[in-house]
Amino acid sequence: MADDVIKGWKRESVERIKNELRPRTMRMPGGCFTSLYDWRSGIGPREERPVSYDTWWGCELLNDVGTFELVDLCEAVGRNPSFVYLLCSIMNTVLQTGLISVIILPMHNVLPMVVPNR
Repeated sequence: MADDVIKGWKRESVERIKNELRPRTMRMPGGCFTSLYDWRSGIGPREERPVSYDTWWGCELLNDVGTFELVDLCEAVGRNPSFVYLLCSIMNTVLQTGLISVIILPMHNVLPMVVPNR
């Protein structure tokens, strides 16, 4: 791999993130994108990932930076990744696929924060 690349990222970008931005953690997805993001779109070979449309920004989402790419960038910068998933997104995955195991781990962390609507 070329000297100007670290874990698939341009060395200059990694160094700027690490030394200038100095994030404590790196979150994905973030902001309005969280409500649109389907975790399945960010895994697997890049050329096989679906292209979707971002209604907030009015552009295509190529899904070229996915779960593993974020982990690689975090390792290069020396920070921990933080993955954000809406509970309704997790529930939809369970209902569509029947993968009950998908909900077990996230629910362990989410349930203490869930407060009934009164």
